[in-house]
Amino acid sequence: MDVRERVSLMGMQIDRVTEIQAVDTIGRSMAEGQGGWVITPNLEHLRQFSKQKSLRPFFETADLVLADGMPLVWASRLAGTPLPARVAGSDLIWSLSCEAGRRGASIFVLGGTREAGWEAARKFYATSTNTQGAVEALAKPRPPVQVATAPVENRPAWWQRLARWLLGS
Repeated sequence: MDVRERVSLMGMQIDRVTEIQAVDTIGRSMAEGQGGWVITPNLEHLRQFSKQKSLRPFFETADLVLADGMPLVWASRLAGTPLPARVAGSDLIWSLSCEAGRRGASIFVLGGTREAGWEAARKFYATSTNTQGAVEALAKPRPPVQVATAPVENRPAWWQRLARWLLGS
């Protein structure tokens, strides 16, 4: 993925991008056949990052680090290095899914309860303009867009291994 300008908050490097820019960056990466991974920290993640050195590689190895919380945006403004906007993971999943559909790419979502998974699938199906492509792509071993969600404190080393596996490295 493209290297973007970053803002440092308590040592955490956060990309200075909007949601549209993040989706565009990820879309270009997909088109070029490159992998990458994104993390959307909030204020609690920043607190954990500053207190637990063992978490730092989890954030430092992400290709995009997007501010998922207005307190991070406000802190960046107070520090004189303003982030342009909040980029919430809960919003990004929909805009990124639309981008994947536009490109005829499939997505794979991991995390949450079985019921939440079925509800997400129903919503994706209802909003997708390329449902046939999405259904056909389910058989692919590694879809271009893969989303895994869970609290950072839930085994960051496991999440890093999962990201490397999903990226084929």
